[in-house]
Amino acid sequence: MNGADVLILVNTGTPLIPNYEAVGSQRDCTIVENTANRDSSSKDSRAQRVDPGRYSSTITLEALYIPTDNGYEALLAAMRDGEKILIRVEQEGTEIEEADAVINTLTKNHPDQETSTFTADFTVDGFWTV
Repeated sequence: MNGADVLILVNTGTPLIPNYEAVGSQRDCTIVENTANRDSSSKDSRAQRVDPGRYSSTITLEALYIPTDNGYEALLAAMRDGEKILIRVEQEGTEIEEADAVINTLTKNHPDQETSTFTADFTVDGFWTV
């Protein structure tokens, strides 16, 4: 998927009247989707039998780009206040999918004489939607 953008959006409105604003985007992103297996084997057969179990998804942004101080402060406040954020995947300006997520970690890196970057990890709440 060439040209995909992952946007981080924070609700700057209220829970009743949400207003999601993009505060960051990715430079390097990994999205993992996982289905745990439930063992449904029995003594009748030596073969293992599995059923799909709980679904989960995580996102890691290795070099999150946050262009403004206000964007960083909004993201940091969402993490510290335990508020979910919205992650949206777009391709050539078209929304592909999005999900509510919890911010697990937000790491700042301010190297000498270089661009500051942020690393962030998120856990999706529920499913990705199209």
